[in-house]
Amino acid sequence: MRHLSALLLIPALALVACPPPPPDLEGLEVAIVPQAPVEGAGLAAMILVDAWGFAEDEFRYAYAWTVDGEALPEWTGRSIDSGQTAAGQRWEVTVTPLLEGWREDPETITGPPAVASVVVRAPSVTDADGDGFEGAAGDGADCDDDDPAVFPGAPEDCDGLDDDCDGMIDDTTDLDGDGVYDCEDCDDTDAANFPGNAEVCDGLDNDCDEEADEEMADADGDGFDVCADCDDGDADVFPGNTETCEPGGATDQVDDDCFAANDLSGMLYWFRDDDDDGFGEDPAILWCGDPPPGLVASGGDCDDTDADVFPGAPEICNGGIDDNCDGQPGGIETDDDGDGQSECEQDCNDNDDTVWFGAGELCDMLDNDCDGMLSLAELDNDFDGVNDCDGDCDDADPAISPDEPEVCNAGVDDDCDPATDETVDGDGDTLSVCEDDCDDGDPAVSPLATEVAGNGIDDDCDGEVDE
Repeated sequence: MRHLSALLLIPALALVACPPPPPDLEGLEVAIVPQAPVEGAGLAAMILVDAWGFAEDEFRYAYAWTVDGEALPEWTGRSIDSGQTAAGQRWEVTVTPLLEGWREDPETITGPPAVASVVVRAPSVTDADGDGFEGAAGDGADCDDDDPAVFPGAPEDCDGLDDDCDGMIDDTTDLDGDGVYDCEDCDDTDAANFPGNAEVCDGLDNDCDEEADEEMADADGDGFDVCADCDDGDADVFPGNTETCEPGGATDQVDDDCFAANDLSGMLYWFRDDDDDGFGEDPAILWCGDPPPGLVASGGDCDDTDADVFPGAPEICNGGIDDNCDGQPGGIETDDDGDGQSECEQDCNDNDDTVWFGAGELCDMLDNDCDGMLSLAELDNDFDGVNDCDGDCDDADPAISPDEPEVCNAGVDDDCDPATDETVDGDGDTLSVCEDDCDDGDPAVSPLATEVAGNGIDDDCDGEVDE
């Protein structure tokens, strides 16, 4: 039976995001052969066209036969045995397509039935097989008058016969050139697949028995044939086996589970340590189990011939060697701040160009000259909270600082501001506040002034107003 091109529509439906609707199973065409049966001939329903291509375990046909309009419930198959037909009878078959369990649907999908009928005739000398075409005794159109399935226009089957009497057997082609016609070849586009071919491990049905890669050998008896087993000579190697760590290096490992990405499971990285400083040089070595002598767990040693050089080693002044393997050779031997001195040259802060051995002290609370001490000007020697750098004009007297008030104390600059000392005459009247000038901002007010009546001011600084 051949299926039409609509068979190609079924896989395309799987690409649709929403589930496709149930198929309607329309388009069925049937016929009864022979088409001109003679009395006593057997009958068979032949499917001429279907357009669905469902799996055999899901799809079937239901057959219902009648003779002269009377149902024959005992005949539910595709054919009627020979000896049941009589001349003049009209036989009819109704074929209904049924799809069961499609996409796990419990309901059976029933398609539109197709109907075919024939009328049984009396035996004919010229049409011996009763297929409606005359053989050699007549016009010779029937190329095999003994077979009612062979006649002009009959559907061509892959049976080694010229079913349609067109002079060609099976009307087939061999597209892939493997020597097997397409009606017998399960894949006529691939010369590696044809009936009788040897099955190989390629996921294809090479021998056309509807199974791929079947009956392949399992040489080591581990339950996996040569197609699935990555080593069919070792029963301890097969897909899904537990990956083990065999003592030794990476090249000594066995692919126990046939999954190469797991081969290094349980292995650790080790490094060769030639100078015995506890750090090895790259590259790392993968090893399972206890490593051989000379391997350590830490790498990154930039000079594995010098035990004083390793990651984290203290940097010392030794001519530019990268002692700690940080990629910056001689870190403390470099003048990082550009002040002309490195740490090895007694620069006590190589990140500040105002700090170096012998520099002048500044009021910045830093040890600028690297003598281990701040300058005296930066110290608060009288503990009044202000040092020389902050304007304390006498850092030996806690009563003198910019934070103290000016008092009359024989010319001492208490607030470190000479302009506010008690000896200063602020208004030019020859007397200062310490000389009883009660308003040193007004030259008309002082102990030497005359009281003016009615101005509301103590002009003479005697403590009375307008007396």
